[in-house]
Amino acid sequence: MTNTLDILFIGGGGHSLACADILLQNKSFNLAGFIDPNKNAPLATNGYKWIGSDEQLIQATEKYKNIFISIGYIRNPSKRIYLFNECKKLGCKFPILKSNFCYISPTASIEEGTLIMNGTIVNAKSHIKKNCIINNNVVIEHGVSIGNNVHLAPSSTILGDVSIGDQCFIGAGAIIREGVSIQKGTFIKAGEIITSSNNKII
Repeated sequence: MTNTLDILFIGGGGHSLACADILLQNKSFNLAGFIDPNKNAPLATNGYKWIGSDEQLIQATEKYKNIFISIGYIRNPSKRIYLFNECKKLGCKFPILKSNFCYISPTASIEEGTLIMNGTIVNAKSHIKKNCIINNNVVIEHGVSIGNNVHLAPSSTILGDVSIGDQCFIGAGAIIREGVSIQKGTFIKAGEIITSSNNKII
């Protein structure tokens, strides 16, 4: 029988529900509870334990060393980045959460704290860095490089040899053509087709 490890979620809102579903699929972790300012956050309505608000974070990490940042973002990843960095200072570990219904090439690499959702494909020699959200049905083709704290929204398509800098948001259904480089902090709207480098910079 495989031993499960306790994990603490930081954030109990809508995005955390999707994270919890992925956690239930692979059964490697037990969701011990969550930190959120709202004790009645959506995750609590699913029966998960509220550990406390942000003020209890340091105390909670003394007990729970496996952490997952379960707060989503669209325009601004600053809270996710802050929480990741603070927990890192406290000696926490950040597992990768992967859906059982995704495909990840054996030659691809994924770094700590990243979420890979249902139906996603990560093809050969692609590299995804830390604390990223790779949402449902995303296609990441061969040789793609994705920076830290990036969110690829559902059904976005990243074609071969694309480079995406840190803290980018790629909207739902967007397509980035092969070989394009996207600078740090870029926001790409849903459905856009990006055919040249540095096309949409905040």
